[in-house]
Amino acid sequence: MRTPSGPQFVALLLAASVMSVIFYYSSQSTTPGIVVEEKEGLSLAIRKLAHAVEFGSLAFVLRDAFGFLIRPLAFTLSFAIALGYAAGDEWHQRFTPGRYASVLDVFIDTGGIVAALVLWWIAELYLTRRRAMGTATR
Repeated sequence: MRTPSGPQFVALLLAASVMSVIFYYSSQSTTPGIVVEEKEGLSLAIRKLAHAVEFGSLAFVLRDAFGFLIRPLAFTLSFAIALGYAAGDEWHQRFTPGRYASVLDVFIDTGGIVAALVLWWIAELYLTRRRAMGTATR
């Protein structure tokens, strides 16, 4: 097994930062800049999309941080940690005044996690094939 490099350590620090931001906003009884009382329409859609994006971002930087591991393990760890943090985030919200836990939010978070990791996988395949074609023509 290889050891983490400098950029992977930076990605791990970035993942910790993303987790800190998620925890901070989950600790707020209202989300700054977003009308929480409005449960319908665009405000709800933006809040749910934000869930997917924040946990997708977490999975993405975790995947980068685990780049020194074999691919299946890196993807599995990234998925498991991001999903565990999503579930923990909802559990944490149970104890925050004005917030509530929602299994639906965990499913939305999971969608963001899967989308981010699929995008990583597609980019990785594309870049690997492109490099292989570049070395084959030289």
